[in-house]
Amino acid sequence: MRGATIFWIVVAIGVVVVAGTLDVLPPTVATHFDAAGTANGWSSRRGYAIVLAVIGVGLPLLIVGVVGVFARRAPQWINLPHREIWLAELHRAEGIARAREHIWWLACVLAMTALGTHFALLGANTQQPPRLPLAAALGLIAFPLGCLVMWAVTWHRLFRAPPGSPP
Repeated sequence: MRGATIFWIVVAIGVVVVAGTLDVLPPTVATHFDAAGTANGWSSRRGYAIVLAVIGVGLPLLIVGVVGVFARRAPQWINLPHREIWLAELHRAEGIARAREHIWWLACVLAMTALGTHFALLGANTQQPPRLPLAAALGLIAFPLGCLVMWAVTWHRLFRAPPGSPP
């Protein structure tokens, strides 16, 4: 399945989940926590939903859009491994197509991270006072970090020099 399809599926699930659970949150939502898990930053429900949408939908679409514009108008500005090969006339169309497709997987990581953040904050805000458990905080760090490492490794594999290319 393509990254864009997965992205929109995650966004649709996120919209349904957030819309269905937003009223479970208190009117003032604990949105930031210190190293001990104690709430030290708050937002209105509406403000929280807006920030979540910006991070989970707006930012990924901005990144995909910027890469799309550069791919069409200034492909030399896209940083690709073996760029001299992938941006040469012989491989340019394939290189740009690969970059545009793969950037959607980065969008998926951001959307899933926003959804994971929502689940963690739902749990944290059910406690009085609100508290983010260490396991949830570590998950919010480990999941996107692990995904970004996998994304970067895949990016470099995707843009290996084609067989028979000069070293």
